[in-house]
Amino acid sequence: MPDLDDEFFDNELNEELENRNDDQNHIFILGNAFAFDKFYFSDKETKEICKLIKPMDGFESIAIHGNADHFLFYFDENSYISVSPEELSNMLKREMEKEDPGYHGGNIRLLSCRTGEKDNGAAYQLAQLMEVDVLAPTMDLVVRDKTGELLITNDEAKIDRWLDMQNETSDGEWRIFHPKDKGEKHE
Repeated sequence: MPDLDDEFFDNELNEELENRNDDQNHIFILGNAFAFDKFYFSDKETKEICKLIKPMDGFESIAIHGNADHFLFYFDENSYISVSPEELSNMLKREMEKEDPGYHGGNIRLLSCRTGEKDNGAAYQLAQLMEVDVLAPTMDLVVRDKTGELLITNDEAKIDRWLDMQNETSDGEWRIFHPKDKGEKHE
């Protein structure tokens, strides 16, 4: 597992990010964001899925694996690193310094499972560190690879039906976290 030092950010991670993002995407992709359990999407498939997810006014979308406390940066099906909210904040701040950044410094919609689950969890911490609003799901976030529609649930049977194009409703919700605030539910 690589160390998250300056050399990693300047060389290995920078190369990974340049290969994953292009002008066609409105979502900044960090790692292979849609690899989970029995599904693993290649970089090309991940980009295609991201093109289908609708933009959200007032928010920049960031796709990365996550849980209530931290983020996971997948390099491939078997290789990943755990990333703290502080490390992700540093990654995003470095990204903003680029000539053509994938993230520009606005409010963040995290396409990242469970990151909005805890009052003081990953999304809350990122909001404090970046000093922007952060919108995050309270449960697993599932993306339909054919339509880009989003479902928030932890129910595996519901996920299977959803991915088979059956209608389902979210059990979870989006929460918004404000800087210097403990977070409140998004309406």
